[in-house]
Amino acid sequence: LPSDNFLNIRTIAAFSPQAKGRVERSNRTHQERLVPQLRLNNITTIATANEYLKDRYLPAHNEKFALPIENNIHRKLPDNAIIDDYSYIITSRKVANDWTVKYKAKTYQILRKNYCPPKSTVYVKETFTGKISIMFREQNIAYKLISN
Repeated sequence: LPSDNFLNIRTIAAFSPQAKGRVERSNRTHQERLVPQLRLNNITTIATANEYLKDRYLPAHNEKFALPIENNIHRKLPDNAIIDDYSYIITSRKVANDWTVKYKAKTYQILRKNYCPPKSTVYVKETFTGKISIMFREQNIAYKLISN
């Protein structure tokens, strides 16, 4: 699998409200402003509160605090990059006694020359473009689709 550093992407986990910084500050801002605004406008039901939020509060809030987008900060994918190498989903599956694997209502037959024992775990990799590969012990194994 390609290195995450190729696209300069990393995961930053936030396990506490304090770590969520901007979202929590935004929520606090809304709590400090919205509740008094609801009281001032005599809003007492959820339906009228939702209407007020949509029609008056959020447009005024966004007009005051939103920043214009100055530049597109997305990086261009390098010329030699293949999107399927970076955009995929991996799902674990158990090999049946007949060396088949089921994935998304389809059955794949593992070819015996790429032996992996029944009941072992394999990984089905589905790419952005829909290409399927099956891996056992980090090696791609040969298979054929036997039912849709």
